[in-house]
Formats: sequence, structure tokens, C-alpha cells
Amino acid sequence: MSELANLILRRGQLKGQLTRTANYICDNKGSPDIDQITVILEKTTETWHEFQQVQAQIEEEETEITNESEKYRSEFEELYYDNVAKCNKIIRAASPGVNSNPSNRTSNKSSNDEANGHASLQPVQSAIKLAAIEIPRFTGVYTEWAAFYDIYMALIHENKSMSDIQKFFYLRSCLSGDAEKVIHCLQTTAENYQVAWTSLIRRYDNKRVLIQVRVKALFDLEPLKKESAVHLRTLIDTVSGHLKALQSLGQTPDSWGPLLSHLITSKLDANTRRTWESEATKMEDFRVPILIDFLKSRFRILEAIESNKNMNTQVPTDIPKFKKSGDRSSSFTTTTSFRCYNCNGSHSIYKCTKFLALTILERIKRTNDL
Repeated sequence: MSELANLILRRGQLKGQLTRTANYICDNKGSPDIDQITVILEKTTETWHEFQQVQAQIEEEETEITNESEKYRSEFEELYYDNVAKCNKIIRAASPGVNSNPSNRTSNKSSNDEANGHASLQPVQSAIKLAAIEIPRFTGVYTEWAAFYDIYMALIHENKSMSDIQKFFYLRSCLSGDAEKVIHCLQTTAENYQVAWTSLIRRYDNKRVLIQVRVKALFDLEPLKKESAVHLRTLIDTVSGHLKALQSLGQTPDSWGPLLSHLITSKLDANTRRTWESEATKMEDFRVPILIDFLKSRFRILEAIESNKNMNTQVPTDIPKFKKSGDRSSSFTTTTSFRCYNCNGSHSIYKCTKFLALTILERIKRTNDL
């Protein structure tokens, strides 16, 4: 028997497997065995992949693609999709807490009420529909791995109602870039799912590399070129985020003291750095959280000053226009006054002698009380 004849024979056997699967689903749709349906779904997918290979070899052996070959492929695809759809529908219907037949719920409730002799109290169902939780796409950036890992584990990997082949499809849809290349060569089969997930964990769940990435991100922070509340707030949030990430990796960045202090202060603008250095010389026990608290206090001061400036520089739109009359002219002057938030004097808070006389901890407490 020629190789082409063997391939055609094997193709017929594969189609026979799908046909038997369709007959089994149809005969047992009243009381299906969920475990068996799950196995059937996995086997159906394997059959589909083998058919793709066999059909490709047949088309290579044939001099040209005939209408019969195209028709066979179309019939096989339709049978495969129909079987997969029916299997998924049965699995979803059998998920815990889900009843696919509303009429059964109503009849069951009525019969239970009659048997108990009174109407049962049903909990009020919330009318608020929560948005669906979307799994973030992982591109291979190390700083995004922790969030992706936790969400994927909770929603997909530890979901007992899903088969491995379903999980593999979800996993592929969530990956792109370098992360997708890690499992690119693996076929989408139930057996390869654990291999793919383990490969990703070995590639990206590298504690040493994750620590290095966070530390490098601190060194690569953009320095502040001028005094700005918005930019200072961004710097504080970014630094705090990296420090918390390092703590979750088992590090103690709060104890890095002078090293981390120098790194953070080197990113500050000249005025903020000068103010910090004047206060740091008064401290005997220096800790990183004190620097972070100082920056938060500084941000509140800058925010208040900039807000005050914006209010004082706003030009009213309803100022009446005056016309010149003969040689007479009118002139108007505007005055801008500042109010100190600390002593109510006619100066800004960063020029307040009483405020500057306070220690850094006292300034932080005073700012929080304002």
C-alpha cells in the first residue's frame, strides 16, 4: 500500500473517532459524565491536531488540491467545532452553583416551599452587575510578572472546572512578546499545559533577577529638574512602589540607610535637596522612612503654594472696560498677597521663620495638622 493510501486511511480513522464522539454526546446528553466529557474534549483536540498533519501530508502528495479534498477538510472542521462546542456547553452547565434551566429552578423552589409548609426567604439579589475581571496581557516585562501570576493563578490555573486544554488556550491568549516565545514551540495539547506553565515560572519567577530589576529601576529614575508638586508626587509614588516590591521579595530596603538616601536625594531638585540636607544634619538616627515622610510633607507644601499661586494669578473675566475721555486716563494696579498657613503672616510658608525653626519631624506633624 502506498504512503498516500496509508494517509487517506488514517484520515478516515480520525474522522470516524469524531463521529463516534458526536454519537456519544448525543446519546448521553440527558445525564452526561462530566469527567468523561472532559477527557473526550482533550482527545478531540488531539485528533484535530493529528488531522491537520495528515491532511497537510496528503495535499503535499497530491499534484493539486481537489474539490473532494477541500470538502473532506470542511466536513471534518465542522464536525470538530460542533463536538468542542457541545463539550464546553456541558462542562459549563455542570459548573458549581450554575443551573442552565431556569424553569427547573422555579419548579424546585415551589415544590420545596410546599413541602416545608411555608415560603422560604430568598436572599435579595444585587442589581449591580460587576465588570468582568480581565487577565492582564504579559509581555515578558519582569515588573509585570507578579500581578500576572497572581491573577492567572486565581482565575485560570486553580480553576478546577476547566480542563488543561482550556487553560492552555487561555494561557496563549494572555501572552505576547518575549513571554509568548517561551512556549511558542509547544503544541497546544492537554499534556503540554503543565510544561508550558512550568517553563514560564522558571523563566520569570526568578527572585534574584526580579530584585535586580527593581534596584535598577531606582537608579534609572528621572531626576527632577525644577521644583514641582506633581513631579515630586510621581517620584514619591514610584520610589514607594519599588520599595514595597523589594519588601515582598524578602528584602529590607528601609535598612539600606545612606546608600538608598543618596540614591533618592540625587533625584531631587536643588531646592528640595538643599532643604533636606539642612534637616538631615540635625538627625542622629537616620532612616529611609523619615526621608519619604519628608518628601510627602514637602509635596503638601508645594501643592498648597502652587494652588495659592494659581488662585492669585487668575484674571477675572468680568472686569468692565473703560474708554478714555479727553486727556484723562485711568490706571489700575493689582496686588498679590500670600498668607502663611503656619502663622497667618503675609508670606509663603516656605519663608516662615517659625516653620523653618521646627525640626523635620515637627514640620511633618505640623503639615499634617494644617
